[in-house]
Amino acid sequence: MECLYTDGDGKVPISGRAEMVAGQWIALNASAGRIPSTTVFEEALTDRAFLPPDLAARPDAWTWTKRPTWYADRYHWDAWNVIDYFAEENEAVPWYFGEGSTPWTGDDGKFRFDPILRAKAEDSLTKLWLCIESITSQPPFVSGTPHPTKFNYLLLSAAWDSAQGARSLAEDARGRVLEYLGFINWWSSSVSGWDDVLQRWMVDYIGGFKLRDLKKRGVFVDLPRRWHVLNIGHLLAENVPVYYFWQEDNDDYPCFARLSPTILQAYHDACDTLDRSEVSEGDMMGFQDDIDAIKQYDEFFQLRRTPDHTSSPSFSDIPPNATVYICDFEGWSARLVIDDSLIEDYAGRYHFCIETDESDSYVTIWRWKPRRLDMGGSQRAGCWGPGSTTEACRGDREIRELFKAVHAPIGKARFDECGRITLVSRLGDVYEDNDISSVEADALDGTRLLPRPHWVPASHPPLLVPTPASPLNVASKWIQSMVAPSSHSGSRASSAARLSHSSGERDLRTRSASPDRGRTASRDQLPEGRAAYIDDLRSLGSQYATPVSAWVSKKPLEWNVDYLDIRFLLVPDKKAQACLRYWAACSRDVSTMAEVLLKAITHGIPFSIGVKVEDFGRFKPEEVSDTDRVVGKPTCVMEPPFAYTAPGALKAYYMSRVNDIIRRPHARILVGLGGPEAWLGRKWGGPELVAQFMDGPSPDVYLHRRGYIDSDDENPMFLYTDEMSPQEIDVIFGCIRSDIDRDRSLYPSRDILDDGCFFWTGEWDDRMENMFADLTKEILQGSAKFRTPGMWNDYFRRLNRSHRGSKDRLNQLVPATLNKLYAKLLDGFSLDWHKRRLIDIELPEEYRPRRIGNRGAL
Repeated sequence: MECLYTDGDGKVPISGRAEMVAGQWIALNASAGRIPSTTVFEEALTDRAFLPPDLAARPDAWTWTKRPTWYADRYHWDAWNVIDYFAEENEAVPWYFGEGSTPWTGDDGKFRFDPILRAKAEDSLTKLWLCIESITSQPPFVSGTPHPTKFNYLLLSAAWDSAQGARSLAEDARGRVLEYLGFINWWSSSVSGWDDVLQRWMVDYIGGFKLRDLKKRGVFVDLPRRWHVLNIGHLLAENVPVYYFWQEDNDDYPCFARLSPTILQAYHDACDTLDRSEVSEGDMMGFQDDIDAIKQYDEFFQLRRTPDHTSSPSFSDIPPNATVYICDFEGWSARLVIDDSLIEDYAGRYHFCIETDESDSYVTIWRWKPRRLDMGGSQRAGCWGPGSTTEACRGDREIRELFKAVHAPIGKARFDECGRITLVSRLGDVYEDNDISSVEADALDGTRLLPRPHWVPASHPPLLVPTPASPLNVASKWIQSMVAPSSHSGSRASSAARLSHSSGERDLRTRSASPDRGRTASRDQLPEGRAAYIDDLRSLGSQYATPVSAWVSKKPLEWNVDYLDIRFLLVPDKKAQACLRYWAACSRDVSTMAEVLLKAITHGIPFSIGVKVEDFGRFKPEEVSDTDRVVGKPTCVMEPPFAYTAPGALKAYYMSRVNDIIRRPHARILVGLGGPEAWLGRKWGGPELVAQFMDGPSPDVYLHRRGYIDSDDENPMFLYTDEMSPQEIDVIFGCIRSDIDRDRSLYPSRDILDDGCFFWTGEWDDRMENMFADLTKEILQGSAKFRTPGMWNDYFRRLNRSHRGSKDRLNQLVPATLNKLYAKLLDGFSLDWHKRRLIDIELPEEYRPRRIGNRGAL
């Protein structure tokens, strides 16, 4: 029956189901045995993210690739991962489906990746990555579409202190191969002519896996929230298992009627009654009204528009100089079309409108408003159809797969009928409704509630925020001192101190403990030599002091005490380290490392915190946001360039791109980059982004071992931290790349500030605060200008004249002073903080003046 989805054999799939308290889980192309159990569902109701951890976030074990997963925009290929291998007789099971082998132990006692397994892993990972790189580097792959990242081959040769480290690497390698195969499986099943751009050996190599014959992982979908991007018809046609939750409220959405378990059951009952494999709509007695409702919507849940050739212009009405866009699906953003043959083809197929603005004309074509109902909307993806151009030959399902990552609405972004971002989205006023009734609020006496997921009925009792039990291991005194209240956030409470008081135990590990504020020695009661040395530091550090505009959080902030014990401080810049160590030695308002690092955040000083692979297992947060559970995976986005072209919509374009960047889990590292990057991160991400940075690394790091790793350093320690790509940084600054001297941007980058802004000191002062605030105001008012490096230098000079500022080139004087300050600090405090474990940094630092002895004759 044409109005229902069909599987790869053209049959309406049989639906498995599992009854729950709040509704029922439905499985298509799969048995009910893969549906989450009642226990798992009940656990989801008490979880902060309302997603079962074993389904929503990838565990350390490679077996995550075999379980169904929740649909995620950034990792859309996950549903296509193969979960089984049917080996022919006398054919060995591939290594990535095996159970692994015992790690190899060298003469040095270190554990390493098994040599035989390493050779197989290198061969598979290398060839598969070459295939993926070839696919993603050329059309028809759309720039900006997420794809897997390259595996770090250095890890295959790394030595581990424990056998578990080597086993974990083997599991990660297996999972990565399956991830690569899942991506290739999605691409080869979704795109026509996918093999035309690949080398012959690549096509043969991929064909040897027989991916279409293997069972696929499957996906859980949230119909009411994700319908804009879902491609259910394509998934079922390729035999991908699809799971969704259905409750009585879904019957109020006629667009979802074709997935109603009642309709599906009625269809198969009719087949059984009439002893047929297929039946028509007339054979389903008593369901004619439901079938009529189904026909009002297409397979993408869009209301069908009545065909009318006179309701829109014809191709001949399009002005010759018009800019033409096409909006492929309802709620999507529009994309530019420049091929005249394609425009003519689309103008004959779909309705469109023409808008004129002074001397410019704009055309918006609506793919979701076809002129005829027989436009091939159910054309199978990966199969060519009729058309004058390559794109015109692609069906709607294929177009949806190609462009969903770039043009489908994500998060708060909303687009109008013409594919332009809405006013509400521009202003950022889209909020989730997590309000509760006054009765519930009164009954709970202010107790915090969990937000109610859409599938939980109103009759379900309110869900309280779980109170975590006290950990068995009490935080050390050093950790307690790390989170001691500071002047920056007086209302902050030390969770470590609370744990210590509740347990009554004391940690004996006090060698590296920073003294508590009440027990810290007065800086005025220092030994004579140290006191003179500190005076010299203060004198040197105050030579070019400028009024500093420290950022102040509107919300209490505190470091996550569970992670501090394993962190390594990364401060490769000598000037930044000079600031941190100067505060630690000379400032009277800081006495703990927590306060030093918080002050670095408020003053825009760059630093980051690295974590070793062996410690990833300790990163088990008590609460995980919906975003982190669904997209808690590595950064793998080839960010499209900031290419603003449409006049009059700069604010909308910039805000939509920035909002997309800030929502990503790894965006928290902006806070640690310091300078203008940190200012923009705090501006658009608010205190929440700072809180994420202080809470620890994102799931990109501790779940999936990706981000920045110091493996290329002279003395690598294999420390991981989050990382922003250069393209993402360009978006934050509104930078349009061209020639190096012709790059244009809305904000001056750090390089521009270092070279031309003579009042830039490296620390965020009042001048920088006012300048960036004015630039932001111009963007929000729609009067912003793109400036080249030369134009920025002119802007700095004009700004300095209007402020009657000093003509001293502080961008040269202050860094030189900081280098001198750093050298002076090493004279008394010889310990380098870079790559130093935080618990090994004692405050106050031990004063050890350098003693240069007789080096002999030169």
